[in-house]
Amino acid sequence: MQVQDSYTQLVETMAFINDEETAEEAVKAVLGMIASSLSDQEAREFTAHLPDWLDYDTLRGHQENTRTTSADESIQILKNKFNLDDKKARALRDEVIAITANESSGAVSQMINILSDDWKEVFDQAPK
Repeated sequence: MQVQDSYTQLVETMAFINDEETAEEAVKAVLGMIASSLSDQEAREFTAHLPDWLDYDTLRGHQENTRTTSADESIQILKNKFNLDDKKARALRDEVIAITANESSGAVSQMINILSDDWKEVFDQAPK
């Protein structure tokens, strides 16, 4: 069972996300950082439970050098990529994480358990 495809719709409700294209890119950015923090096989399993437009190739497959990004580093990456301040970048990351945490199947939850402690903490703090 896949996570329901409510990412774009919910992210678009954030006042600083102007359109569906930006919302989709933001979701890909956050989940791509997570997929890159997993082994190849784990990333494949993780993405298999996401909506089809968030597949392995989209989130990780085309990266030549995958690198683990910390939860704190993710804020800076989002700030730079989308021209956001700290508060908005954190809100964006946390919204995508909340959707993933709340709508994920057990398989995605297992992937969360193998993430670094800082990412697990972000998932644990996601509103239920």
